Amino acid sequence: MLKTVKGPSEDLPADSLPEVGLSNLPSELLLHVFSYLSPPQLVKVSLSCKLFLSLSRTENLWHQLSQKRWFLPQHSLNNKEILGSLLHHEKKTKYQLPLVIKFIDAEEDNIYHLKENLLHEGGFCFSTRTEFQNVNIVLSSRDESSNRLLFVKELTLNAPKSNYSAPVNTALAFVLHDVPDIEKSNAYKDLTRKDYIELVSEDPNFIELQRGGLPVAFFQCSTTRNRRSHTITFSPPLVGRYIHLKLLSNDVLSLIPPNNLDVESFIVKGFIYDTERKEILSLLDKDVYSSVSQPWESHPDFDFDFDFDSDSCDEFLHKRRRTSESEK
Repeated sequence: MLKTVKGPSEDLPADSLPEVGLSNLPSELLLHVFSYLSPPQLVKVSLSCKLFLSLSRTENLWHQLSQKRWFLPQHSLNNKEILGSLLHHEKKTKYQLPLVIKFIDAEEDNIYHLKENLLHEGGFCFSTRTEFQNVNIVLSSRDESSNRLLFVKELTLNAPKSNYSAPVNTALAFVLHDVPDIEKSNAYKDLTRKDYIELVSEDPNFIELQRGGLPVAFFQCSTTRNRRSHTITFSPPLVGRYIHLKLLSNDVLSLIPPNNLDVESFIVKGFIYDTERKEILSLLDKDVYSSVSQPWESHPDFDFDFDFDSDSCDEFLHKRRRTSESEK
C-alpha cells in the first residue's frame, strides 16, 4: 500500500489515494504474470476471486503452460481440464507402451533372433548379422496419425546377461514428433559418454535437448561393470510420435571384436494421449490393446507393468482370464 506521494509542493496523505493491487492491473498484464505460474499455482490463484477465475480460463494461457512443460510443436493443449488430466496421469499412470518397429537397418541373425524380440522382456534377444554396428531402430504406435501422442516417462535398454558374444554396450535415444532423419543422426555415431556429457552438460534439460533435435538419452550397459541394464527417467515426460534408438557399439574387449550386436530388449514406459478423443488411452482400451504387434500377442504370459488403480487391474486380469478360458 502507498503511504504518501510527494508532489511538487506538498505530501498527500495515504487515505486520499486508492489502494492498488493485482486486481487493478489490466487483464493483458495479469495474463502475462499468470503465464509464469505452474499449473497448480494457477489453479490456486484462480480460486481467489471471480476476476482471476475468469482470466484463468483463457485458452491461450493454458496453451502457453503446456508448451513450457512439454515440447508440442504441432499441438495445442489449450484446455484447463485436458492439461489437468495430463498432469494427473503424469504422476499416476505408467505402463509399457505397445509399440511396433517401423524401421530397422540391420538384418536378423536367424529366426530365433528376430527384431521383434526387442519389444518385450522374455529372455529372447535380437541379434544382428556380422558387420552390423550403429544400428538404427524406429518405434511408434501402430496408429501414426498426428493425434496419437506418446508421453515417455522411462526408457530401459537391456543387454543379454549371458550366452551371447556381442552384448550391446552404448546406444542413443531420440524422442521425435517427425519421422527420424537417420542420415542426420549419423553425426553422433561415434559419440562416447564423455562426449555426450560435454554436449548436454552434467544435468541435462531433456525438454531443451528434444527441442534441439539432440539425443535425450545415452545408454551404457557395460557388462564389465555388471551393469547390463540402463534405465533413464524423464520428469516431466517427453512427448512425441517416434522413438529412435541408435545402437552404437558392443561390449567386447578383444583384439578382433565381433561386429554384430545383441540386445535383449528396449522397454518404453509412459502413457498415450489421443488429442482427437481428448483422453488418455490405457491398455484396457481396445484401440491401444489392438495396436500391440503380432510377436507380442503370441506371448500370452507377458506381464504388463501397471500403475493403474486396483479396479482397472482387476478388470484387465478378469478379461485376460476369460480369454484364456475361451481358448481352452
